[in-house]
Amino acid sequence: MSDLTTKVPLGRVLLAFRWAAVLPSALLAAIAANWVVVVLNRLTFAYMGIDSASFLSKAFLNWISGVVFGCGFVVVAARVAPSRKAIVSLCAGAFGLLLGGGGIIIALQDQDYWNAGWAVAMAVGFGAGAFEYGVGPRRHADE
Repeated sequence: MSDLTTKVPLGRVLLAFRWAAVLPSALLAAIAANWVVVVLNRLTFAYMGIDSASFLSKAFLNWISGVVFGCGFVVVAARVAPSRKAIVSLCAGAFGLLLGGGGIIIALQDQDYWNAGWAVAMAVGFGAGAFEYGVGPRRHADE
């Protein structure tokens, strides 16, 4: 009976919530970053008079949005994690590389080369984010 009435310290509850929020917050931040990049590129292309339906502008937007999605996911996952930030960034990068590889395979089976290119760019972004945040020259230690 005393086990049911013991109070859990608030710090442990907040710590558990932060660990539970790592993947959802990273996914939401990556989607938001991707959306912002797409909107800003469309606006700047329109302002500069560049045709947004041309091959090069589509390829540029596809590549940039994929890389930003991948890097954003890894960095936000590592920043939200309460500890072991370098390990979390490497795990998020590995998860993203697997996700990107699956996306490439699915897109190529459907012969959707634009999505295959986006998946390649996303995998590059996941790898770059994991390297920079986890093992790069400016490795982020636990704060």
